[in-house]
This record gives sequence, structure tokens and C-alpha cells, in this order.
Amino acid sequence: MPLKPLIICISPHQDDIALSISSLLHELYTKNIEVQCKLISCFTRTNYAPYLKNKSIESISRERELEDRKYVKKIALDMIEVISIGMNDSPLREEWDTKCDIYRPDNYYKHDKGEIMRYIHELFDKLSRYPEKPELAILPLGLQHKDHVIVSKTSSMRFKGAPILVYEDIPYRFDMSNDDIKDRVIDIELSTGKKLFTIKSKYKFNLNLWVNLLNSYASQFSREEVLNMANKLNNIGGENYWACNEAINLLESMGFELSISK
Repeated sequence: MPLKPLIICISPHQDDIALSISSLLHELYTKNIEVQCKLISCFTRTNYAPYLKNKSIESISRERELEDRKYVKKIALDMIEVISIGMNDSPLREEWDTKCDIYRPDNYYKHDKGEIMRYIHELFDKLSRYPEKPELAILPLGLQHKDHVIVSKTSSMRFKGAPILVYEDIPYRFDMSNDDIKDRVIDIELSTGKKLFTIKSKYKFNLNLWVNLLNSYASQFSREEVLNMANKLNNIGGENYWACNEAINLLESMGFELSISK
């Protein structure tokens, strides 16, 4: 029999869950060692790896999945299942302007409605192949990066029947205003029919722990970059989330002490 509850975490790329909810997952498994969790990453066929030079698409994609596996083993040994859906990352898709440098962030912020809708349909079909209804679905807010927008909109539709918790996409959150954040929250509320409340764990943000976990992603970030993000996250008081009442009740039943703004 499967362990309960089942939690599904949806990640645009292989590092986004680690960047955005490491504190949440660490607290979860500190208090509930036998939780079943699936980490589903979407755009996982990729040539994006700033610190892996002269590598093939296949080797980069494989290395990035191994980084996810290294990360979850630090969090919870074998209790988190890593799933790579295998959709093409932005620079590998037909819409990508080949003159663009894949390491320039502004190239990921060009939101073409047609492109977004095409990949929403494709991703929805792929996510529907995982028929389990989770006790909690953890989804991205969908900030700035086109892939994050696609994954947020798709997963909100796919898991609207489940209790949901929505996370801020780190590091994009650092460049967003509170009004921009609220607009995205409202969009998810409309697509799911659920009222979302701002929540924060009373568990103190552990900067050193976060740095250790994110050092699993050596193909993506230097140690200096990880530390810089950790300090920015620490300066805003750690991770912030939005959750529906059912998700809040579940977290509290699992031992989380939450600050809730209603």
C-alpha cells in the first residue's frame, strides 16, 4: 500500500523545487519521515548548464536529473521519487531565436501567447498520465520565465481538484513587486476556484542548510551564486507560500507551525 499522504511537487526545471521549497521539504521530512512525495520536473531535455562546458544535450539532461536525485537524497533518502517528463527546454524549442544567447535571462521573458498555449496543451496531456489525486499539490507561482508561466498555468488546471500550495519561484521573486505577486495569486485563484492565503512557517530559515542542499546543483550555480541567493532569501525572512484552507489544515496536522494571513 502507498504511504500517505501523497504530495506532488511540480517543478518547471530540475532545480526549481530546490530553489523554492527546500525549507518546506526539510521541515516536512524532519517531522514526517514516511511521507510519499513525487517531484515532477517538466522541461528536462536541456542544453542549459553554465558550469558544464562542451557537453551534449543528452549528457546535460542526464547530469541535471542526477543533481535532482542527489538533492532529494539529502532531504529524505529514498522517500522522494524523481520524475523527468522530458519536454524541451526553451532554447531547444522551435520558437527559440537561435541568435539569442541561452545564458541571457531576458530571452526567457518573451511571452508569446501562441507558444505558451501550445506547451500548456502538451504539458497538460503529460501531467494527466499521473492519475493519482494527491493529498497536496505543490505548484509554482509562475514568475517571469516563460517556462514557469506555462507550468504554473498548466498545473493549476491539472490539480485544481486537490488541496494546493503555491510557491514563489526563486530567484525570480527577488525582482518582482508585491503587486505583481498578487496578480499571479489572483490568476491561480481564478483557475482553481480556491481562495489562497499567505502562509509562512515559524521554523527559522536555516541559511547553511539551504546552501548545502543547493550545492547539489553544481552544473547550474557556483558556490558564490548559491550563497548570494541564500542571503537574499534570508533577508526576506525565508520562503513564502500561498495555500488553500485544505492545504493549511493538512500542514498543521503534520506538525507545521504556520503564520497565516487571511
